[in-house]
Amino acid sequence: SIPAICSVALAVASVVASPAAVPWLVYSVELAALLCFAWQGAWRIERHLRTEWWAVRQVELSAAKIEELQACIQKQQGDLRQKDQAIADQKRFASSLQMFANMFCDTVLFLDADLRVRGSDPSHI
Repeated sequence: SIPAICSVALAVASVVASPAAVPWLVYSVELAALLCFAWQGAWRIERHLRTEWWAVRQVELSAAKIEELQACIQKQQGDLRQKDQAIADQKRFASSLQMFANMFCDTVLFLDADLRVRGSDPSHI
């Protein structure tokens, strides 16, 4: 890996640094090693920041989707309340018609959706 190579280069530069060695060569090897360390650190920080940004982005997208779904659920709940109210109104109307029919008719027939006789209520016989 790059940090291991940089460490070896730095160690070699330290060992080579003798009074007889050419100073610019030692300094250039040490500088190269330090540049490798700096590059590796910057790369790690960038990778960490990108990963963090991606996680935040996913959370934001999820939050937006949750808000959208909550709005959809609230709309559907409103629709269900309206339909429940309509059903309750229809039941009251049907009950009123049945009471009216029982008052003025001798026999009341109950029909299903296919108009077949479901039952009867002979109230005045």
